[in-house]
Amino acid sequence: MKEVKKNFKVIFYFDNENTRGLVVQAANRNEVIQDIESSKWYGDDDVRVNLVNVTHYKIREVR
Repeated sequence: MKEVKKNFKVIFYFDNENTRGLVVQAANRNEVIQDIESSKWYGDDDVRVNLVNVTHYKIREVR
């Protein structure tokens, strides 16, 4: 059975910087959260976010 990937928009918030957002593909929201919490950096080739400076983040499914 083929795993269906969904698009999620992740918006990162910082204390003294603008927000940054990126769209990622994952099977579900929990997979995105696990990826974020298990790394120091998150993103793709275009946008890389240093998670040390992130105060919080929001995840929503993009249809």
